[in-house]
Amino acid sequence: MRLKQGAILWINLDSAKGTETKKKRSRLVVSTDHYNRYFNTALVVPINTSDKYRTLEKYVKSPLFIRIDKGEIQGTALLQHVCAVDPTERSNGKVVVILSQQEISTIRTAVQQFF
Repeated sequence: MRLKQGAILWINLDSAKGTETKKKRSRLVVSTDHYNRYFNTALVVPINTSDKYRTLEKYVKSPLFIRIDKGEIQGTALLQHVCAVDPTERSNGKVVVILSQQEISTIRTAVQQFF
């Protein structure tokens, strides 16, 4: 499966442990296309639908919480929660939405603050 940076797909996290996110959740691919071509994993961030990320000032003003409103995906990308997943094992491979180049650029800039 070859994913593109900016793709959003559903990832099944049912084998999570402790406080890790469980269930099937939408995830945004933040790893580069080059990374995705050579590795069996993709770097993804969760998209959370909680209203607090839309309303509380500390989240609204932070560059690490990016609003996503595209098609069936309505939520906030939590950029501080980057993790690697094997999409061939954790998803059906169906891309739900692909972000625009401008949206990807904004997210790429924010994620680079961690590395």
